[in-house]
Amino acid sequence: MIVQAETTTETSQARPDPAAPAGGDAWADSESQRAWEALVRARVIMVDDDPIMIAVVQTYLEEAGYLNFTGIDDPTSAIEAIQRDKPDVLLLDLMMPRVNGFDILAAVRADPRTRFMPVIVMTSASDAPTKLKVLELGATDFLEKPVDASELALRLRNSLAFKAYRDRLEYFDPLTGLPNRRHLIERLTDRLQRPAQDHTHMALLLLKIDGLLRITGSLGDKAGDDALQELSERLQAVTRDTDLLARVSLQRGRANGRVARVEHDTFALLLTGLRGVEDAAIVARRIHQVLAQPFDLDGTELYLTTAIGISGSASDPRSQSDAQALYQQAGTAAAQALGRGRNAIAFYARELDDTARDVLTVESQLRRAVEREEFVLFYQPKMDIASGRLCGCEALIRWQHPSRGLLGPGWFIQIAESSDVIIDIGRWVIGEACRQAAAWQNAGTPLAVSINLSSMQLRDESLPHDVRRALDRHRLDPRLLTIELTESSLMHDFEQGRKVLASLQSLGLQISLDDFGTGFSSLSYLKRMPINELKLDKSFIDDVPNDAQGTAIVSAIISMAHTLNLAVVAEGVEQRDQLDFLGEHGCDICQGFWYSKPLPASAIEQLLIKATREGRIL
Repeated sequence: MIVQAETTTETSQARPDPAAPAGGDAWADSESQRAWEALVRARVIMVDDDPIMIAVVQTYLEEAGYLNFTGIDDPTSAIEAIQRDKPDVLLLDLMMPRVNGFDILAAVRADPRTRFMPVIVMTSASDAPTKLKVLELGATDFLEKPVDASELALRLRNSLAFKAYRDRLEYFDPLTGLPNRRHLIERLTDRLQRPAQDHTHMALLLLKIDGLLRITGSLGDKAGDDALQELSERLQAVTRDTDLLARVSLQRGRANGRVARVEHDTFALLLTGLRGVEDAAIVARRIHQVLAQPFDLDGTELYLTTAIGISGSASDPRSQSDAQALYQQAGTAAAQALGRGRNAIAFYARELDDTARDVLTVESQLRRAVEREEFVLFYQPKMDIASGRLCGCEALIRWQHPSRGLLGPGWFIQIAESSDVIIDIGRWVIGEACRQAAAWQNAGTPLAVSINLSSMQLRDESLPHDVRRALDRHRLDPRLLTIELTESSLMHDFEQGRKVLASLQSLGLQISLDDFGTGFSSLSYLKRMPINELKLDKSFIDDVPNDAQGTAIVSAIISMAHTLNLAVVAEGVEQRDQLDFLGEHGCDICQGFWYSKPLPASAIEQLLIKATREGRIL
């Protein structure tokens, strides 16, 4: 038989609390009071074949304020009840018929779901062998029968306090105090196992926050932590007590959170009691609104954006059977939202799963493409604006796909960058670009070549070694090789990126910062970064010379770069008036369709020969 106590707030408030610390200002502290209230709300299960003993212990615990109590006097049903109800602490008698306490304790410790559950053994046996056996099986504490009420309350309090501390380490993020991924998945699993109330829906939102890594890279770890804490507070402000908000990159933190952090820049929000998919969208838009306000970090105003993926019963009732599947579906939708731009929202659909499978297929094909040497480099010429002479080129990868033909990087590079295959592709690009540049050098028509690095390559410790080996192998003058990288790639780990670039620059290479102005564009890191040139993004060039704000920005960047002794390259130049404007404002180099589209190496050779003959090469 199972006996469960009724819980009433009035009873809890009226009864004394003999186990609580007596007197003193410390107990009056509100934080301590909240901690104690969390303990007395704990779920307690007692297994004993003596109903009278269960009744006595129940009375003792109710007097101490513990009202969530279940007594089980049939030991054969105990294990099932423990696994189902997952108590915060188990009171366990040893000597029982059919199934004894040793068997139950062994089963509890063998189950991953209850392995660390506090178990207080209650027994009249006081001999050393019995105690030793129980300790070997993993008992947390002992109580000798007959049980003393005060000792019971104190031992229970201590066991629960230890459990609360362990849970804090295991289930919460230490920085924001939010539940972590493990907490989220367990809560989600629990929710999926219970039938929905009143035909309501549930949804899981995955929030990919853009800008946190740039803040940390530019302003330091403290600024990044401050932004995370304020971010979590804003998110909690738009959630209900019944929701769960989580951060799950770290496995520790504060209890009683409502939001969960999932990676360094990812949060998750579990919504219940929804009328339909529209409610999840309303919450997502509310999140965008609270994040639209600037973050003030030591006087610097910064902005964060978020892409939100939504999955759950509001989008697909069949997805409710598995918490991991629901989480993965939200991740798939979040990736879809990221692809749509800033502050986008995407709902999971089974079609997205098909897309994910397509991505895996392409990734597998990319790995084979490296082995089969299916890649080729095209080169877009660069022109010195002042003299109108050919001064270099940028190497741009193409994939000679066996069935789809020649494919541009927009079709496959993003997939490659999401896996380690980009390292192998990048290593091939370095070697091939050096080989081709050395061939032009040996032919007496040297031409500087730029190659692009991804953020993953920048984090690869073997990168400087790979570049040095390629230079030595092909005997290429390092001054003819330029490494290009984007602002955003630096922000994954600014200090590591700075060290790698300094190492590359020491080889004699040139370093170019690509897409300047589209990312964080902070002078605080720009002046610390070992770079030789800035590349203006095409989006800025499109605005000149007809847009007043655009022209002001471009001229300001050119002036600033020259103050820092940096050359300026404008990419995406397609019109004569754009070129004239750039020349008037001192821009050094341009590339784009106005001068030439990307060409195969053979076409570049012809261009080199002609430019050399006409004296139009630097």
